[in-house]
Amino acid sequence: MAFFPLNGQYETTDISHSYNLPGQASGVELAPGPDGSAGGSYQFSGNLSSFIYFPNNGGLDTRYSMTFLAWIYHEQTEGPIFYYDGPESGIWFKLTKESRFRARLRSSNFTYMEAASSEILEPKTWHFVGATCNYFSGEFILWINGSINKKKVIDSPSELATQQSVIMGSVPDKAEKYKGRISCVQLYDRALTELEIEDAKQSCFTVGEFIFSNHF
Repeated sequence: MAFFPLNGQYETTDISHSYNLPGQASGVELAPGPDGSAGGSYQFSGNLSSFIYFPNNGGLDTRYSMTFLAWIYHEQTEGPIFYYDGPESGIWFKLTKESRFRARLRSSNFTYMEAASSEILEPKTWHFVGATCNYFSGEFILWINGSINKKKVIDSPSELATQQSVIMGSVPDKAEKYKGRISCVQLYDRALTELEIEDAKQSCFTVGEFIFSNHF
């Protein structure tokens, strides 16, 4: 559905086959990436003017099952990593003030479905975080560095609230502002397996350069 490298080579361009519109960046700057490469991520400063806005023309609407993946390097501030924003907030993935990765699911009519938080993540360290939601089985899983961290089963899965545009870093009129780096954001319209998530983790970089993987 989407593959945003968020690095110096591709900036905010989507290099998946969906060709989503590029993100509109404000108050961010390039920083070292997960593999130490220069310009391998974007640094968010932790204020309302530091964000990336991604228009959603339908390419970010997974509707039913989904997988979200990203590399993050946080600095102990609460804020959104990938937030479907609008008059009613949809699904979001964020870092809490306790340094936990948290995902909240809502149905397409914005009814609350489920939420889960990971174990505490060490700050100023790169982590590969992710969440999968399987519409058919109801499985809702948080992934940290390629392994299952938290697993739940949703009693009544429904269509997901992923129809809105996405904002990363800060949300207008909210106090939450992410401070840290984000790189290699991936979005799929199905729940990836553990092996596929490991492949996605490794496909983000090699020898300091981003490489797009056609595995999926």
